[in-house]
Amino acid sequence: MSLFLIIFIGSLISISLLRAQFYLKAVHIRKASLDALYCAESAIQRAISALRANYEWREGFGTQNDPVCVRWKDGQVIGWYWIDNTNWDSQNNTCLVSGKCDIVPGPLQGGRQTLWIRAWGQDADRKVTRVLFVKVAIGNPADYFVSTVGDLRVGSGVNVSGDILGRNIIFEVNESLPPQFRSIEIDGNVLYINDIQGAQDPFVDIKGEIIKIPPITFTSVDANYYQKLAKENGRYIEGDFTISGNINKEILGASNGVVFVDGNLYLCGEVEESLIIIAAKNIYITGDLTCNSDTNAQIGLLACGDIIIPEDAPQNINIDALLIADGGVFKAEGIKGSKDTLNFEGVINVRGKEGIRTAIDLNVYSHRNYTYDLALVQNRNIPYLPFNADIIKWEEADFQTPFPPE
Repeated sequence: MSLFLIIFIGSLISISLLRAQFYLKAVHIRKASLDALYCAESAIQRAISALRANYEWREGFGTQNDPVCVRWKDGQVIGWYWIDNTNWDSQNNTCLVSGKCDIVPGPLQGGRQTLWIRAWGQDADRKVTRVLFVKVAIGNPADYFVSTVGDLRVGSGVNVSGDILGRNIIFEVNESLPPQFRSIEIDGNVLYINDIQGAQDPFVDIKGEIIKIPPITFTSVDANYYQKLAKENGRYIEGDFTISGNINKEILGASNGVVFVDGNLYLCGEVEESLIIIAAKNIYITGDLTCNSDTNAQIGLLACGDIIIPEDAPQNINIDALLIADGGVFKAEGIKGSKDTLNFEGVINVRGKEGIRTAIDLNVYSHRNYTYDLALVQNRNIPYLPFNADIIKWEEADFQTPFPPE
Protein backbone atom coordinates (compact mmCIF):
# COMPACT_ATOMS: atom_id res chain seq x y z
CA MET A 1 0.00 0.00 0.00
CA SER A 2 2.81 2.41 0.90
CA LEU A 3 4.61 1.65 -2.35
CA PHE A 4 1.37 2.14 -4.32
CA LEU A 5 0.73 5.47 -2.60
CA ILE A 6 4.29 6.64 -3.32
CA ILE A 7 3.95 5.73 -7.00
CA PHE A 8 0.48 7.33 -7.24
CA ILE A 9 1.52 10.57 -5.54
CA GLY A 10 4.74 10.68 -7.56
CA SER A 11 2.72 10.33 -10.76
CA LEU A 12 0.43 13.20 -9.73
CA ILE A 13 3.43 15.37 -8.92
CA SER A 14 5.06 14.51 -12.26
CA ILE A 15 1.86 15.30 -14.16
CA SER A 16 1.49 18.59 -12.28
CA LEU A 17 5.09 19.53 -13.05
CA LEU A 18 4.59 18.71 -16.73
CA ARG A 19 1.40 20.77 -16.84
CA ALA A 20 3.13 23.65 -15.08
CA GLN A 21 6.01 23.52 -17.54
CA PHE A 22 3.55 23.41 -20.43
CA TYR A 23 1.65 26.46 -19.17
CA LEU A 24 4.88 28.27 -18.36
CA LYS A 25 6.12 27.65 -21.88
CA ALA A 26 2.79 28.79 -23.32
CA VAL A 27 2.96 32.00 -21.27
CA HIS A 28 6.54 32.58 -22.41
CA ILE A 29 5.55 32.09 -26.07
CA ARG A 30 2.56 34.39 -25.60
CA LYS A 31 4.77 37.07 -24.04
CA ALA A 32 7.38 36.68 -26.78
CA SER A 33 4.67 37.03 -29.42
CA LEU A 34 3.29 40.20 -27.79
CA ASP A 35 6.80 41.66 -27.45
CA ALA A 36 7.43 40.99 -31.14
CA LEU A 37 4.14 42.69 -32.05
CA TYR A 38 4.90 45.71 -29.87
CA CYS A 39 8.33 46.02 -31.50
CA ALA A 40 6.78 45.95 -34.99
CA GLU A 41 4.32 48.65 -33.88
CA SER A 42 7.24 50.70 -32.52
CA ALA A 43 8.83 50.53 -35.97
CA ILE A 44 5.60 51.81 -37.54
CA GLN A 45 5.33 54.70 -35.08
CA ARG A 46 8.95 55.66 -35.72
CA ALA A 47 8.29 55.56 -39.47
CA ILE A 48 5.21 57.79 -39.06
CA SER A 49 7.30 60.27 -37.08
CA ALA A 50 9.99 60.28 -39.78
CA LEU A 51 7.42 60.86 -42.54
CA ARG A 52 5.88 63.78 -40.66
CA ALA A 53 9.30 65.41 -40.43
CA ASN A 54 10.22 64.58 -44.04
CA TYR A 55 7.54 63.28 -46.40
CA GLU A 56 10.30 62.05 -48.79
CA TRP A 57 11.77 59.72 -46.14
CA ARG A 58 12.30 56.18 -47.48
CA GLU A 59 15.46 54.98 -45.69
CA GLY A 60 13.91 52.56 -43.20
CA PHE A 61 15.50 51.35 -39.94
CA GLY A 62 17.93 48.46 -39.68
CA THR A 63 17.91 45.09 -41.43
CA GLN A 64 17.23 41.49 -40.43
CA ASN A 65 20.95 41.00 -39.74
CA ASP A 66 21.27 44.36 -37.97
CA PRO A 67 17.93 45.09 -36.27
CA VAL A 68 17.08 48.01 -33.97
CA CYS A 69 16.99 47.08 -30.28
CA VAL A 70 14.06 48.06 -28.05
CA ARG A 71 14.83 48.30 -24.33
CA TRP A 72 13.20 49.14 -21.04
CA LYS A 73 14.58 52.11 -19.12
CA ASP A 74 16.74 49.79 -17.04
CA GLY A 75 18.42 48.49 -20.18
CA GLN A 76 16.61 45.14 -20.37
CA VAL A 77 15.97 44.09 -23.97
CA ILE A 78 12.29 43.90 -24.98
CA GLY A 79 12.85 42.89 -28.58
CA TRP A 80 13.99 43.99 -32.03
CA TYR A 81 12.56 45.57 -35.17
CA TRP A 82 13.54 46.57 -38.68
CA ILE A 83 12.10 48.20 -41.80
CA ASP A 84 14.59 47.23 -44.50
CA ASN A 85 14.53 49.54 -47.51
CA THR A 86 18.14 49.12 -48.58
CA ASN A 87 17.00 47.89 -52.02
CA TRP A 88 15.03 51.06 -52.75
CA ASP A 89 16.33 53.23 -55.60
CA SER A 90 15.39 56.76 -54.52
CA GLN A 91 16.51 58.35 -57.81
CA ASN A 92 14.21 56.21 -59.95
CA ASN A 93 11.57 55.73 -57.25
CA THR A 94 11.55 51.94 -57.64
CA CYS A 95 12.58 48.76 -55.84
CA LEU A 96 15.73 47.16 -57.22
CA VAL A 97 14.71 43.66 -56.04
CA SER A 98 10.99 42.95 -56.30
CA GLY A 99 9.36 42.27 -52.95
CA LYS A 100 12.53 43.11 -51.00
CA CYS A 101 11.65 46.70 -50.13
CA ASP A 102 9.69 47.49 -46.97
CA ILE A 103 8.50 50.97 -48.06
CA VAL A 104 6.81 51.33 -51.46
CA PRO A 105 4.40 53.91 -52.92
CA GLY A 106 0.71 53.17 -53.09
CA PRO A 107 -2.03 54.79 -55.20
CA LEU A 108 -3.37 58.26 -54.56
CA GLN A 109 -6.27 58.16 -52.12
CA GLY A 110 -8.47 61.19 -51.55
CA GLY A 111 -5.85 63.29 -53.31
CA ARG A 112 -3.16 62.19 -50.84
CA GLN A 113 -0.02 60.17 -51.57
CA THR A 114 -0.02 56.76 -49.89
CA LEU A 115 2.80 54.44 -48.85
CA TRP A 116 2.83 50.79 -47.87
CA ILE A 117 5.18 50.06 -44.97
CA ARG A 118 6.20 46.56 -43.85
CA ALA A 119 7.55 46.34 -40.30
CA TRP A 120 9.24 43.32 -38.72
CA GLY A 121 9.28 42.70 -34.97
CA GLN A 122 10.98 40.00 -32.89
CA ASP A 123 11.14 39.09 -29.22
CA ALA A 124 14.30 39.47 -27.14
CA ASP A 125 15.51 35.96 -28.04
CA ARG A 126 14.66 36.48 -31.74
CA LYS A 127 12.59 33.29 -31.81
CA VAL A 128 9.19 34.83 -32.60
CA THR A 129 8.68 37.15 -35.59
CA ARG A 130 5.56 39.17 -36.40
CA VAL A 131 5.03 41.24 -39.53
CA LEU A 132 2.76 44.28 -40.01
CA PHE A 133 1.56 45.80 -43.28
CA VAL A 134 0.46 49.42 -42.84
CA LYS A 135 -0.89 51.81 -45.45
CA VAL A 136 -0.13 55.47 -44.68
CA ALA A 137 -1.62 58.57 -46.31
CA ILE A 138 0.67 61.61 -46.38
CA GLY A 139 -0.83 65.08 -46.32
CA ASN A 140 0.67 68.49 -47.02
CA PRO A 141 -0.47 71.09 -44.46
CA ALA A 142 -1.16 73.27 -47.51
CA ASP A 143 -3.65 70.80 -49.02
CA TYR A 144 -6.43 73.06 -47.70
CA PHE A 145 -6.48 76.81 -47.39
CA VAL A 146 -7.86 76.62 -43.86
CA SER A 147 -7.75 73.42 -41.81
CA THR A 148 -8.29 72.57 -38.18
CA VAL A 149 -9.21 69.50 -36.18
CA GLY A 150 -11.08 71.90 -33.88
CA ASP A 151 -14.30 73.85 -34.42
CA LEU A 152 -14.43 76.57 -37.06
CA ARG A 153 -16.94 79.43 -37.05
CA VAL A 154 -17.15 81.53 -40.21
CA GLY A 155 -18.80 84.93 -39.81
CA SER A 156 -20.14 87.67 -42.06
CA GLY A 157 -17.57 89.62 -44.04
CA VAL A 158 -15.49 86.57 -44.99
CA ASN A 159 -14.35 86.01 -48.56
CA VAL A 160 -12.34 82.77 -48.91
CA SER A 161 -10.52 81.56 -52.01
CA GLY A 162 -9.81 77.86 -51.41
CA ASP A 163 -10.99 74.79 -49.50
CA ILE A 164 -11.69 74.86 -45.78
CA LEU A 165 -11.72 71.95 -43.34
CA GLY A 166 -12.82 71.70 -39.72
CA ARG A 167 -14.22 69.32 -37.15
CA ASN A 168 -17.49 71.25 -36.80
CA ILE A 169 -18.03 74.14 -39.22
CA ILE A 170 -20.61 76.77 -38.28
CA PHE A 171 -21.55 79.62 -40.63
CA GLU A 172 -22.75 82.62 -38.61
CA VAL A 173 -24.52 85.39 -40.54
CA ASN A 174 -24.75 88.62 -38.55
CA GLU A 175 -28.38 89.73 -39.07
CA SER A 176 -27.68 93.10 -37.44
CA LEU A 177 -25.45 94.16 -40.33
CA PRO A 178 -26.77 95.80 -43.51
CA PRO A 179 -27.47 93.14 -46.17
CA GLN A 180 -24.42 94.10 -48.26
CA PHE A 181 -22.12 93.27 -45.32
CA ARG A 182 -23.70 89.96 -44.25
CA SER A 183 -22.34 87.72 -46.96
CA ILE A 184 -19.97 84.77 -46.54
CA GLU A 185 -18.29 83.58 -49.74
CA ILE A 186 -16.33 80.31 -50.04
CA ASP A 187 -14.77 79.82 -53.46
CA GLY A 188 -13.87 76.19 -52.83
CA ASN A 189 -15.00 73.03 -51.04
CA VAL A 190 -16.15 72.83 -47.44
CA LEU A 191 -14.97 69.65 -45.70
CA TYR A 192 -16.13 68.72 -42.21
CA ILE A 193 -15.45 65.81 -39.86
CA ASN A 194 -18.45 65.83 -37.49
CA ASP A 195 -21.07 68.45 -38.33
CA ILE A 196 -21.84 71.52 -40.43
CA GLN A 197 -24.36 74.26 -39.61
CA GLY A 198 -25.69 77.35 -41.38
CA ALA A 199 -24.54 76.39 -44.86
CA GLN A 200 -28.07 76.79 -46.22
CA ASP A 201 -28.38 80.43 -45.17
CA PRO A 202 -29.07 82.62 -48.25
CA PHE A 203 -26.13 84.88 -47.35
CA VAL A 204 -23.72 81.90 -47.46
CA ASP A 205 -22.35 81.26 -50.94
CA ILE A 206 -20.31 78.05 -51.30
CA LYS A 207 -18.97 77.58 -54.82
CA GLY A 208 -17.64 74.04 -54.30
CA GLU A 209 -18.98 70.91 -52.63
CA ILE A 210 -19.83 70.17 -49.01
CA ILE A 211 -18.07 66.93 -48.06
CA LYS A 212 -17.93 64.87 -44.88
CA ILE A 213 -14.51 63.24 -44.40
CA PRO A 214 -12.94 60.76 -41.95
CA PRO A 215 -10.92 62.18 -39.03
CA ILE A 216 -7.37 63.28 -39.82
CA THR A 217 -4.37 64.08 -37.64
CA PHE A 218 -3.01 67.57 -37.12
CA THR A 219 0.38 68.54 -38.54
CA SER A 220 2.05 69.03 -35.17
CA VAL A 221 5.24 70.98 -34.48
CA ASP A 222 8.15 68.81 -33.32
CA ALA A 223 10.10 71.34 -31.24
CA ASN A 224 13.03 68.99 -30.55
CA TYR A 225 13.48 68.29 -34.25
CA TYR A 226 13.54 71.99 -35.15
CA GLN A 227 15.81 72.89 -32.24
CA LYS A 228 18.32 70.37 -33.56
CA LEU A 229 18.13 71.78 -37.10
CA ALA A 230 18.49 75.34 -35.82
CA LYS A 231 21.52 74.52 -33.68
CA GLU A 232 23.22 72.52 -36.44
CA ASN A 233 23.12 74.97 -39.34
CA GLY A 234 20.44 77.52 -38.59
CA ARG A 235 19.76 80.05 -35.85
CA TYR A 236 18.75 79.17 -32.31
CA ILE A 237 17.52 82.07 -30.16
CA GLU A 238 16.97 81.90 -26.42
CA GLY A 239 14.03 83.91 -25.07
CA ASP A 240 11.76 86.25 -27.04
CA PHE A 241 12.80 87.66 -30.42
CA THR A 242 11.62 90.51 -32.68
CA ILE A 243 12.04 90.61 -36.47
CA SER A 244 11.13 93.56 -38.70
CA GLY A 245 12.16 95.04 -42.02
CA ASN A 246 13.93 92.81 -44.54
CA ILE A 247 13.83 89.13 -43.61
CA ASN A 248 16.39 86.77 -45.15
CA LYS A 249 18.86 84.03 -44.21
CA GLU A 250 21.88 86.34 -43.99
CA ILE A 251 20.24 88.86 -41.67
CA LEU A 252 18.91 86.08 -39.44
CA GLY A 253 22.13 84.08 -39.59
CA ALA A 254 20.39 80.87 -40.68
CA SER A 255 22.11 79.26 -43.65
CA ASN A 256 19.68 76.33 -43.77
CA GLY A 257 16.66 78.63 -43.47
CA VAL A 258 15.61 77.37 -40.02
CA VAL A 259 15.17 79.76 -37.09
CA PHE A 260 14.04 78.49 -33.69
CA VAL A 261 12.91 81.03 -31.08
CA ASP A 262 12.78 79.53 -27.60
CA GLY A 263 10.11 82.02 -26.50
CA ASN A 264 7.66 84.40 -28.20
CA LEU A 265 8.26 85.69 -31.72
CA TYR A 266 7.21 89.20 -32.85
CA LEU A 267 7.56 89.91 -36.57
CA CYS A 268 6.61 92.03 -39.57
CA GLY A 269 8.38 93.04 -42.76
CA GLU A 270 9.21 91.66 -46.20
CA VAL A 271 10.45 88.09 -46.68
CA GLU A 272 13.23 88.02 -49.28
CA GLU A 273 14.18 84.33 -49.06
CA SER A 274 12.20 81.23 -48.17
CA LEU A 275 12.43 80.47 -44.45
CA ILE A 276 10.78 78.49 -41.71
CA ILE A 277 10.60 80.11 -38.26
CA ILE A 278 9.45 78.21 -35.19
CA ALA A 279 8.45 79.69 -31.84
CA ALA A 280 8.36 77.61 -28.66
CA LYS A 281 5.54 79.85 -27.43
CA ASN A 282 3.37 82.30 -29.42
CA ILE A 283 3.90 84.13 -32.70
CA TYR A 284 2.73 87.77 -32.88
CA ILE A 285 2.30 89.31 -36.36
CA THR A 286 2.65 93.00 -35.51
CA GLY A 287 2.26 94.53 -38.98
CA ASP A 288 2.32 93.76 -42.69
CA LEU A 289 4.13 90.51 -43.50
CA THR A 290 4.71 90.16 -47.23
CA CYS A 291 6.83 87.93 -49.49
CA ASN A 292 8.98 89.16 -52.35
CA SER A 293 7.38 87.81 -55.52
CA ASP A 294 10.52 88.39 -57.62
CA THR A 295 12.44 85.80 -55.57
CA ASN A 296 9.44 83.47 -55.11
CA ALA A 297 10.01 83.79 -51.37
CA GLN A 298 7.77 81.88 -48.97
CA ILE A 299 7.68 81.78 -45.18
CA GLY A 300 6.41 79.12 -42.82
CA LEU A 301 5.53 80.26 -39.29
CA LEU A 302 5.15 77.41 -36.79
CA ALA A 303 4.02 78.14 -33.24
CA CYS A 304 4.02 75.62 -30.44
CA GLY A 305 1.50 78.03 -28.92
CA ASP A 306 -0.92 80.36 -30.76
CA ILE A 307 -0.55 82.81 -33.64
CA ILE A 308 -1.83 86.26 -32.69
CA ILE A 309 -2.39 89.63 -34.35
CA PRO A 310 -2.00 91.94 -31.31
CA GLU A 311 -4.38 94.76 -30.44
CA ASP A 312 -1.88 97.46 -31.47
CA ALA A 313 -1.56 96.05 -35.01
CA PRO A 314 -2.62 98.37 -37.89
CA GLN A 315 -6.22 99.03 -38.89
CA ASN A 316 -5.46 97.41 -42.23
CA ILE A 317 -3.02 94.51 -42.42
CA ASN A 318 -1.62 92.27 -45.16
CA ILE A 319 -0.21 88.82 -44.35
CA ASP A 320 1.39 86.36 -46.77
CA ALA A 321 2.50 83.17 -45.01
CA LEU A 322 1.91 79.54 -44.20
CA LEU A 323 0.77 79.39 -40.58
CA ILE A 324 0.71 76.36 -38.25
CA ALA A 325 -0.46 76.86 -34.66
CA ASP A 326 0.07 73.76 -32.54
CA GLY A 327 -1.22 75.60 -29.48
CA GLY A 328 -4.63 75.83 -31.03
CA VAL A 329 -5.77 79.19 -32.45
CA PHE A 330 -5.10 82.03 -34.86
CA LYS A 331 -6.72 85.16 -33.49
CA ALA A 332 -6.74 88.97 -33.58
CA GLU A 333 -6.92 90.79 -30.26
CA GLY A 334 -9.26 93.72 -29.75
CA ILE A 335 -12.92 94.71 -30.00
CA LYS A 336 -14.94 92.85 -32.61
CA GLY A 337 -15.37 94.93 -35.78
CA SER A 338 -13.14 97.75 -34.53
CA LYS A 339 -10.66 97.54 -37.43
CA ASP A 340 -11.03 97.70 -41.17
CA THR A 341 -9.51 95.07 -43.49
CA LEU A 342 -7.38 91.94 -43.20
CA ASN A 343 -5.92 90.60 -46.45
CA PHE A 344 -4.44 87.15 -45.97
CA GLU A 345 -2.70 85.06 -48.62
CA GLY A 346 -1.24 81.65 -47.89
CA VAL A 347 -2.43 78.77 -45.71
CA ILE A 348 -3.81 78.52 -42.17
CA ASN A 349 -3.47 75.25 -40.25
CA VAL A 350 -4.39 75.31 -36.55
CA ARG A 351 -5.06 72.58 -34.01
CA GLY A 352 -8.03 74.13 -32.21
CA LYS A 353 -8.79 73.95 -28.49
CA GLU A 354 -11.50 72.29 -26.45
CA GLY A 355 -13.85 74.88 -24.94
CA ILE A 356 -12.93 77.51 -27.55
CA ARG A 357 -15.76 78.65 -29.88
CA THR A 358 -13.59 78.76 -32.96
CA ALA A 359 -10.03 77.94 -33.92
CA ILE A 360 -9.74 81.08 -36.10
CA ASP A 361 -11.05 84.33 -34.64
CA LEU A 362 -10.20 87.41 -36.71
CA ASN A 363 -13.52 89.28 -36.34
CA VAL A 364 -11.68 92.34 -35.06
CA TYR A 365 -11.38 93.12 -38.79
CA SER A 366 -14.72 93.97 -40.39
CA HIS A 367 -13.58 92.78 -43.80
CA ARG A 368 -11.50 89.64 -44.15
CA ASN A 369 -10.23 88.59 -47.55
CA TYR A 370 -8.51 85.20 -47.75
CA THR A 371 -6.58 83.95 -50.80
CA TYR A 372 -5.24 80.42 -51.11
CA ASP A 373 -1.61 80.45 -52.29
CA LEU A 374 -1.44 77.47 -54.66
CA ALA A 375 2.33 77.83 -54.91
CA LEU A 376 2.57 76.34 -51.40
CA VAL A 377 1.34 73.07 -52.93
CA GLN A 378 2.54 73.25 -56.51
CA ASN A 379 5.89 74.98 -55.99
CA ARG A 380 6.63 74.89 -52.28
CA ASN A 381 10.15 75.93 -51.28
CA ILE A 382 9.76 76.40 -47.52
CA PRO A 383 12.50 74.20 -46.01
CA TYR A 384 11.78 71.40 -43.54
CA LEU A 385 8.01 71.85 -43.58
CA PRO A 386 6.22 69.20 -41.47
CA PHE A 387 3.59 66.94 -43.01
CA ASN A 388 0.89 64.74 -41.55
CA ALA A 389 0.80 60.97 -41.93
CA ASP A 390 -2.31 58.93 -41.12
CA ILE A 391 -2.61 55.16 -40.91
CA ILE A 392 -5.56 54.22 -43.12
CA LYS A 393 -5.06 50.44 -43.20
CA TRP A 394 -3.40 48.03 -40.79
CA GLU A 395 -3.04 44.27 -41.09
CA GLU A 396 -0.83 41.49 -39.82
CA ALA A 397 0.70 39.13 -42.36
CA ASP A 398 2.91 36.06 -42.51
CA PHE A 399 6.26 35.71 -44.25
CA GLN A 400 4.70 34.41 -47.47
CA THR A 401 2.23 37.27 -48.00
CA PRO A 402 3.20 39.31 -51.09
CA PHE A 403 4.18 42.91 -50.39
CA PRO A 404 2.61 45.29 -51.08
CA PRO A 405 -0.74 43.51 -50.92
CA GLU A 406 -2.33 45.54 -53.71
